[in-house]
Amino acid sequence: METKFNKDSLFVILMILGGGTFIKLSGLQTYYTVFVLLVTFLLTFKEEFELKELLRVASIFLILISFQLVHSVTQPYYNFTSTQFLRSLLDLLLAYLLSKRFLSRELSFIKNVNYVLLFTIIHAIVSVLVVRIFGSNNIVSASADGSVLFRGPNILFAVRNSTDIDGYPISGNVLGLGLERAHGIFWEPSVFVNYVAVFLYINIFLRFKIQNILIGFLAMIMAWSSTGLLLSALVVLLFTFLPNSTASKVFKSRLNRLRLGMLILGIPIITTFLVINVSTFFEDTRKLGSVSQRFYDTAGALIAIRENPIFGSGSNLESYSSALSQDENLYELQGIAEGIDLNNKDVIKYSNSFLRYLVKYGVPFGLILFYGLWRQQIIRSSSKGVLFLIIAVGTSFSPILELMFFMPFLYSGLIFNKQDS
Repeated sequence: METKFNKDSLFVILMILGGGTFIKLSGLQTYYTVFVLLVTFLLTFKEEFELKELLRVASIFLILISFQLVHSVTQPYYNFTSTQFLRSLLDLLLAYLLSKRFLSRELSFIKNVNYVLLFTIIHAIVSVLVVRIFGSNNIVSASADGSVLFRGPNILFAVRNSTDIDGYPISGNVLGLGLERAHGIFWEPSVFVNYVAVFLYINIFLRFKIQNILIGFLAMIMAWSSTGLLLSALVVLLFTFLPNSTASKVFKSRLNRLRLGMLILGIPIITTFLVINVSTFFEDTRKLGSVSQRFYDTAGALIAIRENPIFGSGSNLESYSSALSQDENLYELQGIAEGIDLNNKDVIKYSNSFLRYLVKYGVPFGLILFYGLWRQQIIRSSSKGVLFLIIAVGTSFSPILELMFFMPFLYSGLIFNKQDS
């Protein structure tokens, strides 16, 4: 066992549970955020809170409030006290407290994240095997609209299924083995693979545990997600072509052979990613699967950014949805791929959480937030640029950058400096 359970373990577990699990799907995310905020404050109130960092937090608070005022004045019926806006303030405060907790505990954070994610990934793999071996049509949970079901022998080992037009679950067939797609405690595979990518980053660029790397790539395959395939290809390419002092210490003269092997492994991953995405996008132009859905989410976000580049469209989801769904915007998207019926679908959603900041707050402040993510002060390794790329790419396909695990990375770079540890 690499680490004993302690307060840091508890914080990491709370962060991951608030980062895109069933809690989000249940509609309890706001209540959970308040709960974690109270727990975090009670366990960290003895920390030394310096005036300069409190002033930086207050400055960001004022900026967010200023944006909300601007949007309230310029947009009819804009709700200044919306739940989304209040959540953004709570998220900022929680991100500050969590990043403060781990500011001088980088090694503890890495060890605990590695341990908790290893357990989580193994659970996801086992859940798929349990459902495959024992089989189960038992519905243990469902989304509010009934379009997504979770089935399994119990809630502990459940897998996600979409439903057909009659409401019956659509079984998966990963690798032709009748396996469902792995996602574990997370609400869908595209969210799960973001955490697997962080796990791979830790074990390739920070610690280099070969058995964990194999488990990570197995999880990526079993998730059978285009986002996961893209992240796998990214990790392989970054490992192949970037200096890696951790791997150099372990493999020494054999490192180049290992890199060649990883690149050979990466070629089918990249090819599979391209084939799946191209074929899925064009196989049924009247149905928006996850691949084409994310394409339209990204294209729609770019159009919305163009419409409001300076101050954005606001933090209210209603305003965001309106900005992405104007008739002229739908018309422009219609020309990207002929035959997709945009008018009869809730086409443009919020899956691109990286661009979502630009849509909400405009380009200038959005870029400042991205700069904060780039210089995050939680993991200060020389390979932190790799982590930035992994988070940026992964969250461009999943709506999780604003959730509890990734938010401290973003704000820590704006609140703290390297010498603050």
